[in-house]
Amino acid sequence: MFIVAYSVRDNPKDRSRGVREILIPLVGAMLPFGLLTSRPNPWIALHAAALYAIFSSMTVFTAFTIWGMWVLRSSFSITVEARKFVRGGPYRYVRHPIYLGEMCAAAAVAIWRASAVNAVLLCLFIAIQLLRARMEEGKLAAAFPQYGPYAAGTWWLYSPKKRV
Repeated sequence: MFIVAYSVRDNPKDRSRGVREILIPLVGAMLPFGLLTSRPNPWIALHAAALYAIFSSMTVFTAFTIWGMWVLRSSFSITVEARKFVRGGPYRYVRHPIYLGEMCAAAAVAIWRASAVNAVLLCLFIAIQLLRARMEEGKLAAAFPQYGPYAAGTWWLYSPKKRV
């Protein structure tokens, strides 16, 4: 999906600049891989139903993420950029379906491989994703006048009435 998105993406209307818009998202994109360094939870590993539930949820959340990436295709970016205004597919319901799917999938991995380190990594990952979403919303609102009304009618973790 990354290869498709990067090969067909449009030029940005507003490029990412600085540490906040470039480095923080890149670090955030890598954090979920750190969750795989802990051993699987022995209780979950021994109970097929628990393992099935965890892997099923990871699959559903990853599919939701991929759906968001597919719809976003030519606007996809890991760093904070505004390319074009997308409101179809899962974006009809959630302003940041890729982040939501990634956070939920990462939470499932953190449960499967429960450890103190993974709890910290998951919290850090979620904090970075929320920061990325907030930065993106500011950039999208500045680049596309229709973003404000769209945000007011679409769910996310921020109040749609607040200025981002």
